[in-house]
Amino acid sequence: PGEFVWRPGALTQAVLQGRWVLIEDLDLAPLEVLASLIPLLDSRRLFIPARDAVAVARPGFRFLATRATARIQRSRQSPGWAAMEALTLRVGVETLPEDEVVTLISSLFPAMAQARVVEKITRLHHSLLGQNGSKGN
Repeated sequence: PGEFVWRPGALTQAVLQGRWVLIEDLDLAPLEVLASLIPLLDSRRLFIPARDAVAVARPGFRFLATRATARIQRSRQSPGWAAMEALTLRVGVETLPEDEVVTLISSLFPAMAQARVVEKITRLHHSLLGQNGSKGN
């Protein structure tokens, strides 16, 4: 028979080592997850139930999260999202213009630029954004 050995997950490691963590679509997380994050954002303390311990965030720890885009219905948001929103700062990021995307990708992937693949991909992407009415919310 084996034995259970607790190992810190990505969030706990980031807290203990003073690293950055990014969580995608946080507003869709279950209430239990949001409830465990509130003390971390409010007082920089993460409760670890498996060890009956509290980890204090080291200097340098940063918590970054994204929200689901405007296309995701608000009805899918977690019931605890309102409490989280009070502890967060919202930063809007607009979609880059097509010519800037082409320049950026071409500088990172010259072979794609030579084959003129980048322009085709970015035109398609911006076309789809326009059809959906989304501008990166």
